[in-house]
Amino acid sequence: IVVEGLVFENKRTYFCESIGKNIYSYLNESGKRRDEIMEILKGENNEFCQLKKKYLGLLKFMNKEQVTEVSQNPLFEIGSHSHKHYNMRFLNETGKESELKTSKTILESVIQKEVKSIAYPDGGFDMETLNLSLKNGYDCLLGVDIESEAYSSVKNLLPRFTISNTTTP
Repeated sequence: IVVEGLVFENKRTYFCESIGKNIYSYLNESGKRRDEIMEILKGENNEFCQLKKKYLGLLKFMNKEQVTEVSQNPLFEIGSHSHKHYNMRFLNETGKESELKTSKTILESVIQKEVKSIAYPDGGFDMETLNLSLKNGYDCLLGVDIESEAYSSVKNLLPRFTISNTTTP
């Protein structure tokens, strides 16, 4: 969701789902004027910001040192998941290439190794994404719904399995 230059990524996380609902409520149900809504979204001490702070604490990311440590273990490989987690199917060629290159460059500068794999955000890709991935040095491509005849010639494409935080044994 982009509102006046403010970007709120929709990433299947509690944080973004809640923020998305909150923005939607403000925009569609509050009766507030556009300038009032923008002040709320930019604000530092209001209901929207309290919600944002609450859910930011739930997101856990690895820092550079942790990524480097994992990359040194021969049992693991660090792969890309794109730079901003956009679903690749919905980006134009320039956007796809930027996502692929930026993520690969950042990761390689951190781990000092070549990044060869990418698991597409939401598992989403198209033939253009696959070709750009190969062109940019990825040789292991992970996506969902790969059974289509259109992708049968891409030998580097493997199924991506998702384990959700709601998955139970």
